[in-house]
Amino acid sequence: MKYTPYSFSKISTHNQCNRKFKYKYVDKIKVPFVYNEALLKGGAVHSILEHYPESSTHKLAPKYQHIADEFIKTHLGEKYLTQSSIREYDFGLTQDLIPTKYSDKLALFRGSIDFICTIDKILHLIDWKTGKYHEPRWQKYDQLMFYGIYFFKKYPNIDQIKISYVYIEHEDMENDIVLERQYLNIYISQLMELIQNAEIDETFNKSQTPLCNWCDYRSFCDSED
Repeated sequence: MKYTPYSFSKISTHNQCNRKFKYKYVDKIKVPFVYNEALLKGGAVHSILEHYPESSTHKLAPKYQHIADEFIKTHLGEKYLTQSSIREYDFGLTQDLIPTKYSDKLALFRGSIDFICTIDKILHLIDWKTGKYHEPRWQKYDQLMFYGIYFFKKYPNIDQIKISYVYIEHEDMENDIVLERQYLNIYISQLMELIQNAEIDETFNKSQTPLCNWCDYRSFCDSED
């Protein structure tokens, strides 16, 4: 395949705009760094929670420490952060969907998960979310669903995986669903379809949407129209 390894971000970029995918992953055009407060906050809070409880002593990213401190005191914070984390955050899947390391050159798809634990014999995959809460009807589960493929493949005795998006700036707000092994082929087919769409695309057409106004590649795109 031409554009491996794939990440959820790379797949999402192609799904959002073929031309942006070309600029970013085919032409590999570098764009100037733009300071983004939301991304900085998200990264800092993720780092604090990843290193919890050590972070409560070391005070990582003090500007945003209070967000994590407040979350840790909530029901969801206690529910998850009191569990022993399975520190298998980074992973890869080969083209034959064999579990491998993130850095493996044979990885077709790879990802990184914020938090993993087992509660009542159910494996939980958690994605910490900062910022605006999404109503359940608007929540997209594709990312963690695709990550679930790795765990179903690596642990054949697991029949269910709970995937959750936990909104840490909103007290006890969580959107979750349960993945089931009986539907694994459906999860795989959805992932492979998106990858194949990117692989066979030779047009790299522009998708005209309101998101164009904030695209890092807008100037390149406008020059081609």
